[in-house]
Amino acid sequence: MVGVSLFYLWPNKIYYRVIIPFDTSYQQQRGTEMRTITILALAFMVYYWRDFSSDRDDDSSSGSDSIDSSRQLSISNAKKLWLKLQQPPEQPQQDATTTNNNTNICNYEDLMRLTALIKSDPEEYSLRPLSIPRPEGGEIHFSGLNSDLASRAFLNNRIAIMGDSTSKNLFQWMRILLGLMIKNHPTISTSLDRVTLTEGTRAVVKFSKYKLSVQGAFGPNMNKKKTYIVPWVGDDNNNALMFKRTDLKYAMALQKDIPEFRPRVILANIGLHLLHIRNFRESKNHLPQAHVRQWVGYEKFLEETVAAAETSGAEILLFKTSNFVCASQYTKSWRAGNKLYSSGDKETLDACFASYRVITSNTISDEDIKNYCENGVLNDKGASGLNERLYRFVADVNSKDRDSSLKVGVFIDHDIQSCESTRDGRHHHMYNLARIRLLGNYIDCLNGWDGLVES
Repeated sequence: MVGVSLFYLWPNKIYYRVIIPFDTSYQQQRGTEMRTITILALAFMVYYWRDFSSDRDDDSSSGSDSIDSSRQLSISNAKKLWLKLQQPPEQPQQDATTTNNNTNICNYEDLMRLTALIKSDPEEYSLRPLSIPRPEGGEIHFSGLNSDLASRAFLNNRIAIMGDSTSKNLFQWMRILLGLMIKNHPTISTSLDRVTLTEGTRAVVKFSKYKLSVQGAFGPNMNKKKTYIVPWVGDDNNNALMFKRTDLKYAMALQKDIPEFRPRVILANIGLHLLHIRNFRESKNHLPQAHVRQWVGYEKFLEETVAAAETSGAEILLFKTSNFVCASQYTKSWRAGNKLYSSGDKETLDACFASYRVITSNTISDEDIKNYCENGVLNDKGASGLNERLYRFVADVNSKDRDSSLKVGVFIDHDIQSCESTRDGRHHHMYNLARIRLLGNYIDCLNGWDGLVES
């Protein structure tokens, strides 16, 4: 007796059926029919089950489904002001055929349109090249995640990344992805900008020599106190990527690591580590007073970073937004704490104030502590509040005359993130490739790369 197993697929599902056993004489009589069925089955398998997804199970991509396109990008007043101040002054036309300079360079409004498009369908648009119409006419072309973009923005550059775990994850995926591109890996170097985000992520996971996953559990382990420098060409560090895990200890990175490395591009963040959530009612998980002080003085950190970037000779400084926080993914004490703070529970807010007042110096006022307890919570209200302050700060910096050629901007990866891209509510490993692509487009834009705009 002989049996035939037949696989057939429907979107996101695999069905398996066993055709009833049959003997050899039946096979001879129905041979043509069975060959036809087998060929059709194999054709469907090849069509639906591509190489990129062959090494991963369904669970690893469960959070990477496309986001509802009806969710539109909101732009706050602070962000609008900041965006307005990013635009170069208009130049007078020299003759009737001269195109205004505003249409010949990339600007932050172009980047916001790119961000909005990626957010509308991250699966389809995160990695592929995109051409976006401009209100003033013409189109702007953004490279997808390919070796050309990597070479321009990353591999022929000195980039310093400093920040918390959300920046560390970006650094880890960059070093692995760019390492594969340097080696001219046939799939990674030539195909990423032609596939979906899930397919691209699976390919990098598959071909990485490290344990890498959308959960963020990968090696090698990183020492929080160590400064990591990854040179791309040779050992002279002329083109390299640096990462410093700083959390709340920015002073050493600003005073030592950045000046010594002398980067051309700096990406910095601190946001989520300034927020609290577990300090409620009888909870003993009190956070140190440094969080209150640095949250209140957030702008001081930003000012010190600008000063260090100027001193080191950097050309581009990008402040990374605090990640989107999806509190609905919280569990246990995190869920309970967020619920109490979000509802404005008086007992919880009073307990928060009392605990921080005891351990905080008199330089922090009662009103500052109450403000922190209410608005410094580790949810998206707290993250968005810090981002609003960041937009206002950068708008203020760019409104002043400075004796510096440093370009200061905001890397808005917050706005492509969603509840679909995180499993713990804070880290968005599923979108790391999208963030790398977006960062490359930002650097292209700020470099004034002339391949961007078609008038």
